[in-house]
Amino acid sequence: MTMTLRAESETLGEPQIGFDVSPRGEPARDPLRPAWWELCSIGLLIGVILACDEAIGAPAHDGLNLAAPAILMIMLALGALRMARLEPRSVWSSLYWFRLATAVYFGFGSLVPSLLDPISLVTLNHFYEARPDEILKLNLVVAVSSFVVLACASVASILFPTRPLRAGGEYDENRLFFGILFACVGYTVKMLVEAPLTFGAFGAAAVPGAVLQLAQLSAVGLYLLAAHALRGNRPLLLVVLALLGADMFVGALEFSKFAMLLPLMMFLLAWLASRMTIARAALATGVFVAAYSSAQPFIEFGRLSLERKYTTASAGDFGERFEIATQYVNGARHDRYEEDTPTGMMRLSYVSAGCFAISRFDSGSPGPSLDYALATLVPRFLWPQKPIITDIGSLFNLMATGSSKSSSAPGYFADAYWAAGWNGVLLFSTLIGFLFAFYSRFALHVLENGRWLLIPLALLSLKMGLRVDGALVADVIGASVIWFWAYVGARLAERPVNGLMQLMESRMRERLQ
Repeated sequence: MTMTLRAESETLGEPQIGFDVSPRGEPARDPLRPAWWELCSIGLLIGVILACDEAIGAPAHDGLNLAAPAILMIMLALGALRMARLEPRSVWSSLYWFRLATAVYFGFGSLVPSLLDPISLVTLNHFYEARPDEILKLNLVVAVSSFVVLACASVASILFPTRPLRAGGEYDENRLFFGILFACVGYTVKMLVEAPLTFGAFGAAAVPGAVLQLAQLSAVGLYLLAAHALRGNRPLLLVVLALLGADMFVGALEFSKFAMLLPLMMFLLAWLASRMTIARAALATGVFVAAYSSAQPFIEFGRLSLERKYTTASAGDFGERFEIATQYVNGARHDRYEEDTPTGMMRLSYVSAGCFAISRFDSGSPGPSLDYALATLVPRFLWPQKPIITDIGSLFNLMATGSSKSSSAPGYFADAYWAAGWNGVLLFSTLIGFLFAFYSRFALHVLENGRWLLIPLALLSLKMGLRVDGALVADVIGASVIWFWAYVGARLAERPVNGLMQLMESRMRERLQ
């Protein structure tokens, strides 16, 4: 191994000392470029599925439906582990979370039906009871999509190779400033707009998605403050822990797993950023999985309580939601969610939803994703009657169950097939592959150079990779439109904000002298 120290001039004009660690005589490997064995194994899996289906037919379906998702899960998990070991900061990349989320939802999740007891399986199949051949087609769609996404990421790495990242690329003094800035803005929007909207204070009023995205700055602020506090600032750490608890509490009363667990994920990422080891990564994963397992039945109880009273989960004020939470803590349960029913595992499975979407296209009823995609390009202030993009989830649930009270999605892969068949799979997977390659490189650039004003964009792209269980039009296309305009705004604000920060620092130094 060789270690080379070098000094480079940075955008803020300060020299940075970094180091490259790589095998002697070999170039450092790009953590964002998939390994050859990952692509080859998924490609081989696709070939085996097609060959067995052609040569053996129906008798091979049950075995393939167990082996295919298990193999895909292992390969993608190993690919994510490789990324983190080559470059710990790659855990902020959309490609990293794409691998993990696909492994969980469409690897392990596709195995869940085989792990359930008969009663739970009936509950799971209430959405749509898929045949073995439909499940096999879903597994093939997922495998092909994963291969195309990773292949496009590999092509992007070849066309636009990245240099090794410096180890000393973080700017501690800037991080604290932007942590405070993002926390103030994010928590203000969250407490005055997002939470009241969820609690029904605004009635049926629609709030622009760009405004709601500002609430996500709270998670960025929490990460930056935690990253600073975990480097020895104990008083700040107490403040961070208080923010973490309050944020998770509000998310719990929103009965949203994402809102409840995102602050915890940000804190754990900051903890890992302070010192990345395999043991720490395993512990952080265990903590998050335990939190998810505990949150899942609570969220289900809360949402079902509201649905039984109001026919929708988007109702109930703060006091009523707090009372529901208190009932759950005191042991209240609904019949559908007894302690011995593995609802958490069932929620990880998208077999029924994915197969239903595929069957809709095959029966001549393509999905509306392409139609909704055009609407995302027009801002709501120019089109006040613009459709609410997330309504596609209620529409999908209505088609499957006859009820629009809840929202559901088939996941990126089946959604692409639902929109345009195999052409849609290839089109959207190619788009996702190149987008995620770009977003991932952008995230590493932001972290390396301490451009903290741009880190909310890294969080937004991270969410795109994490939300493979969502809908393409809302979670990729619409989110990318928001990403673009947020980038334009951030670049316009970057120089004035950096100037303000430097002015404040100089004034503080003058007072201390």
